[in-house]
Amino acid sequence: MTIEEIVHKSFLTSFKQWKLQHLYREANSCADALANRGGQSKANLTIFSSPPNFIQYLLLSDVLEIGEQRSIRIRSNM
Repeated sequence: MTIEEIVHKSFLTSFKQWKLQHLYREANSCADALANRGGQSKANLTIFSSPPNFIQYLLLSDVLEIGEQRSIRIRSNM
């Protein structure tokens, strides 16, 4: 599914203005951890009444602004 198809089928079209922005998973480690857990789960829907244990450290790191570094490889054209 393309971004255009997702936007067309979503609630975003009801807003006058909106912006999609790509974030590396390191910038949103809680969402990444939840998505990974959801991908491993057989449940169709999981609702948490409080943050699950597996993201507690990530939330604390976010509050303390302790980020994870992303390594990138730079190719030389030489």
